[in-house]
Amino acid sequence: MRDPRRLTLGSAQWGMPYGIANRHGCGGRLWRTLLAEREAGRIDALGISAATPEEAWAALADPNIEVLQVASSLLALRLYRQDFFPRARELGRTIYVRSIFLRGVAHLEPQTLPPSLRDLVEPMRTIFAFARKQDVAPRALYLAFAREIPAAHPVIGCETDDQLEGLLEDWESDKIDAAAMAQLVESLPTLEAEAVDPSKWGDTRIEDGNGRDAVGNQTETASVAAATIGATDTISTMRV
Repeated sequence: MRDPRRLTLGSAQWGMPYGIANRHGCGGRLWRTLLAEREAGRIDALGISAATPEEAWAALADPNIEVLQVASSLLALRLYRQDFFPRARELGRTIYVRSIFLRGVAHLEPQTLPPSLRDLVEPMRTIFAFARKQDVAPRALYLAFAREIPAAHPVIGCETDDQLEGLLEDWESDKIDAAAMAQLVESLPTLEAEAVDPSKWGDTRIEDGNGRDAVGNQTETASVAAATIGATDTISTMRV
């Protein structure tokens, strides 16, 4: 029986270590190995998952990095306002956008957030008010924002078939007025990393309205599925 702890190189669409600094791990041997695998045709493209906007821009400057995964959301607008996405498209990079719902926080009522996330409360109230005016669920606005990012492929999480169907319905909805959506984005602040980077939240416990932990992209329990919505509005899921 094969040892499940061992990595077997076969073929892959892309290879993506987490964080640009990992290119230099093990004296750079890992990255050189990935480059060699790409040259041999066993990896189509190389990329990284950027932990910060600074890492995303640094990766964009490296021509060997063809695929990037970055965080962006209505609550995390730094890369959006830095015109990162149009620049990535100009350079021909493939971009995946994670954290659209900011680890599930976007699904919660603003007043339920812990004091350590107080900077998110007013922006979320603005988003909730806009959702009521548009007669849509707040999550539809987060998806509408992601849908308009130039040439980006959103990565979202769900736990059940019903959640997946709801996300697809919101993704395909035309109820949200584009001009009004642009006004919403303009009205939201550019929050600092301490508010929108979950790695900086420390031991903060986030609960839903019933006192249960709200984790991942949906509330109640940790995500067990990842879904990628492609440019052609198709979706694929991977159970983990």
